[in-house]
Amino acid sequence: MERLYKTSWRFAPFLWQEIEEGILPALYAAATPQADGGAFYGPRGRYEVAGGGVREAKVPAAARNDADSKRLWEVSEQLTGVSYPKSR
Repeated sequence: MERLYKTSWRFAPFLWQEIEEGILPALYAAATPQADGGAFYGPRGRYEVAGGGVREAKVPAAARNDADSKRLWEVSEQLTGVSYPKSR
């Protein structure tokens, strides 16, 4: 496995990023006044995989399904025992 890891770093470095780069989208979303509420941020690199800074990420249609997201929220509340007030 270690050999595969080392080889992938050598031949496909665009698929990986250092910890310092990987945390940037989360820090940007949490701490930058320019970040839009409800937006999803990711790496600026090719196919939003790694590197190159931060940009608003493209969210696939399947991830924007209202019925699925409502169900996921409900199940999450049930499993964690935590519920939040419904938004108006």
